[in-house]
Amino acid sequence: MSSRLTVLVVAFALLNIGVGAIATVSNAVILSAAPPAKAGAASPLAKRPMKWAWLLGMTVLGGALQLPGFLSEVQMMLASETLSGAYHVAAGMSGDQARELISQAGRAFEGGIGLVSWVTFGLALMAILIAWRTLRAPKTQSAEEAGSKA
Repeated sequence: MSSRLTVLVVAFALLNIGVGAIATVSNAVILSAAPPAKAGAASPLAKRPMKWAWLLGMTVLGGALQLPGFLSEVQMMLASETLSGAYHVAAGMSGDQARELISQAGRAFEGGIGLVSWVTFGLALMAILIAWRTLRAPKTQSAEEAGSKA
């Protein structure tokens, strides 16, 4: 396996570990706050913040794409929108130019996914630690303590 592919596999694994942990906690909090009769209506709300967080994370923390100067305005627009767009533009170019565009788009994608994965993983660990410290089971009273208060 090439080192670039290894980086992507590790980054996506970290990203999914973080997202899975966050989704589990946020879904539980949202659904437990809803009355039982409204749980079905609350369920879609649990997913919306995750989608916005993913979009915001990729927008803010995403890799910086440096497009080659030989692209037209339309090609630049298409290639800068998605990795798929960059591949689509490259399909209509000569060999060296296509390779340069694909290489730059790939590096930007890998950098963005890697950074977002580490940030998400770190935030998930913080959330887990906070939950572990604050969401402890309530202490139960012993029979003697309960009897003395009565």
